[in-house]
Amino acid sequence: MKHEGFAIELKLEEPLPEVPADGDALAQAITNLLDNAVKYSGQARSILVRSFVQDRCLAISVTDFGIALRRTRRAACSTVSTAAATS
Repeated sequence: MKHEGFAIELKLEEPLPEVPADGDALAQAITNLLDNAVKYSGQARSILVRSFVQDRCLAISVTDFGIALRRTRRAACSTVSTAAATS
């Protein structure tokens, strides 16, 4: 991404479980969410990227803090095995 002046904070739950997914498609989805966050963040210039396991799914969220659009966007949710979700 070519966006200057933005602070991107990462809050990644570790260890992240492995999930069956198309890595290229997932990377493209996250890139699209980050591009949208930049587009709609206004003067805030701050973006939060989080990952966490919820209801046996790996969730990835991208949040901007702009006035017009203040919401979390979910990039992906894929079923996680019981062992991965509880370890």
